[in-house]
Amino acid sequence: MDPQRLLGSLLSGAMHRRLPPQAAMTIGMGAIGLAVAAWEHFSEQRAQAAQPAAPPPLPPPLPGTGPSPLPPNPPLARPMPPLPGERPTPPPLPAVESPTERAEREAILLVRAMVVAAWADGVIDPQERGAIGDRLATSGLSTAEQEYFLGELDTPPPEEALLTGVDSPALAEQVYLVSLLATRADTAAERAYLQRLQGRLALDPQTIRRLHLLVGVPA
Repeated sequence: MDPQRLLGSLLSGAMHRRLPPQAAMTIGMGAIGLAVAAWEHFSEQRAQAAQPAAPPPLPPPLPGTGPSPLPPNPPLARPMPPLPGERPTPPPLPAVESPTERAEREAILLVRAMVVAAWADGVIDPQERGAIGDRLATSGLSTAEQEYFLGELDTPPPEEALLTGVDSPALAEQVYLVSLLATRADTAAERAYLQRLQGRLALDPQTIRRLHLLVGVPA
């Protein structure tokens, strides 16, 4: 399962429905920008795969006409045991989260933020869930990615558990932005959720106005 590709697909659909083209071009924030780039790369690969296949490769050369095979590599030597009185090598330090691991963790967090926002009014009716399933089925995502998202949609994480993973102001902005994209902010319940989210994420009014202006939703 590729969390960045899943997030990119969800954002691509939300941006297509909610944002003017010039606004979509300006979103390049952290995990959001990486996910959109991953989705665009995946879409390009799908388009290339749909093109006619290249001609088959030439047959291998006849025996005796090709280059001589290289000799096999010698076996690797075993490490020498420590000498008497010599201290053994200390165990490695605990692994630090790599940029790739962090990007994937943030992508999962943002997917879950979109799910929680979609439940802001307390219900996802069968018609809405069917439309989501139809979009996923034609998205090109793998079966595992589709099933993962539908599973999250059926059992959204608690809001408190979601916000525990927000560990930077930049990620807080991204959580709010994807939440705004996942809702229409046209019901009292959705507006109340977004307003509560503003306080929980400690976002200042200027940032909120900027994000709402970007999406075209009144703050």
